[in-house]
Amino acid sequence: MTITSINRGGKTMGRRTVSTPVTYVWTMGRRTVPTPVTYVCRKCGKRKVVKRHFHKSPGTCNGIQHICKACRSEYMKKFYKKNKERICQRTMEWVRNNKAKHRAIQKRYLKKKSEAAKALRKPLRKPLRPKKEQNNDM
Repeated sequence: MTITSINRGGKTMGRRTVSTPVTYVWTMGRRTVPTPVTYVCRKCGKRKVVKRHFHKSPGTCNGIQHICKACRSEYMKKFYKKNKERICQRTMEWVRNNKAKHRAIQKRYLKKKSEAAKALRKPLRKPLRPKKEQNNDM
């Protein structure tokens, strides 16, 4: 549904009357429309559910990206293949300039990875037979 006018208190503004009144939300000096439940992807043209298929984007008027996650993923794969050398060079430059920060990130990652591995090593089920208790009532 495209909004061409606003219906305020029974008054028609513009050429057409909208069936439901539209409320605009003002954020950071910009007029924004509340996030819709479904949205049409501008790349594939399919209508999809917003919460499952679109990333958030605070810079847009409705708060979501205009391209769905699947189309965005496809685009980024092509972009990476095309610009792999430039991306790798930029990453290595960042690592050289931020050695301490990079080391801290690596430590956090390795710690998290080792904790996950420990959780997998724990027994997944209880023993089949419980141990018998011995009675010492003599």
